[in-house]
Amino acid sequence: MSKEIKDTLEMAAEEAEKESNDRVRTEREKQEEREIEARLAAEENKKVNVVYRMLERFGELFMLNIYFTICCIPIVTIGASIAALYSTTLKMARKEEGILRKDFFTAFKKNFKQATGAWIILIVIAALIGYEYSFFYTATGNTATILMMVMGLELVVLTFTLPLLFPLIARFENSIGKMFLNSFVLAISHLKVWAVAFFPWLVPLALAYFQPVIFAYTWYLWILFLTALTAYGISITITKLFNELELKQAEQKEKEAEEKKAQQEKIKKMTNDDGHTYIYKKNK
Repeated sequence: MSKEIKDTLEMAAEEAEKESNDRVRTEREKQEEREIEARLAAEENKKVNVVYRMLERFGELFMLNIYFTICCIPIVTIGASIAALYSTTLKMARKEEGILRKDFFTAFKKNFKQATGAWIILIVIAALIGYEYSFFYTATGNTATILMMVMGLELVVLTFTLPLLFPLIARFENSIGKMFLNSFVLAISHLKVWAVAFFPWLVPLALAYFQPVIFAYTWYLWILFLTALTAYGISITITKLFNELELKQAEQKEKEAEEKKAQQEKIKKMTNDDGHTYIYKKNK
C-alpha cells in the first residue's frame, strides 16, 4: 500500500512539475510573442514616421520653392533668392530649421545686399561674354583666336566659381571679392563637392536643349518643387565641407587671439616702471 501511495505521489509530483514547466514555457512563449509584436509595432511606427517625415519634408520644399519663385520675379532679386534658398536648405540639412517662412525671408533680407551685388556682377560678366561672342563671328585670324581663348578662360572660371558662390554667401560672412575667390578655390580643391553642386543644375538646361518635348512637359516642376529639392540635395553634400571650414575658421580666430594676447604680454614686459614703453626700430 505504501508503495502504491509512493508511486502515486511521484506521479503527481511529475505531473505538477510538467504542468509548471508547461506554464513557464507558455509564459516564455507569450513573452516572446509580446516582444515580437512590440518590435513589429515599433518597426511599423518607424515606417509610418519615415513616410510622415518624407511627406512633411515634401511640403516644406514645395512651399520653399514657391517663396523662391515669387522672389525671383523681379529678376534683380534672383541672387538674394538663391542665397535665401541655400540658407534655408543648409539649415534643413543640419536639422536646425525653424519656421520655414521666417528662415527664408530673414536670410533674404540679411543677404540681399551682398547676394544682389554678386548677381549683378554675374550679369555683367555674362553680358561681356555675349559681347565678345558677337565679335568672335566677325573676327578673323589672331583676333578670333584670342577672343576664343579669352571666352574659354572666362567660361572655365565662371563654371568653377558659380556653383559654390551663393552657398558661401548664405553660410559665411565676407566681402564679395573674397566670396568669388573662395568659391573658385574651394571648387578647384574639392572637385567632388563642386561636381555635386554644379551638374544637377545642368539637368533642365540639357533637357531644354536635347529633349525639348520632355522639358515642355516638366518645366513647371522646377517652379513648384525640383529647384528646392535640388538645392536641398546639394546642401546635404556640402554641409560637411562647410562644417570643416567653420572649424578651421574658429581655430584660426583662437590662434589669432592667442597671438594678440602674447603680443600684449610682450608689450607689458617692455614697459618700464615709469609707465614708458620701449620701442625698438629695426635698423635698415
